Amino acid sequence: MPNWWERRAQRERELAEGVDADLVSANRKRWTLGSKLFVIGALLLAIEWLWSLPRWVHLVVASIAFVLIVTASIRWKWAQAEQAFLGKPERKAPPILFKPD
Repeated sequence: MPNWWERRAQRERELAEGVDADLVSANRKRWTLGSKLFVIGALLLAIEWLWSLPRWVHLVVASIAFVLIVTASIRWKWAQAEQAFLGKPERKAPPILFKPD
C-alpha cells in the first residue's frame, strides 16, 4: 500500500510540474464547454416555459434544449473519465522472474 501512495504522490508532482499540461488544458476546456452547453439549454427551456410559443416553435426549442443538455452531460462524462485517467499513477512494474543477462 505505501508503494501506491508514493506513485500517487509522484504523479501529482508530475502534474504540478506541467507534465501532460496540454491534456489537462483540453480537459478543462471540455468541462467549460459542457457547462456552457448546459446553461444555454437551461436558458432555452426557461424562455420556452415563460412565454407561450406556437406549438412548432415549442417543439423546436425543446428539441434544441434537449440536444444541448444531453451533449453537455456527454462532455462532462468524457472530462470525468479523462480526469480519472490523468490523475491515475503509473502502474507498478510486474515482478521479473528471470533477470535478463
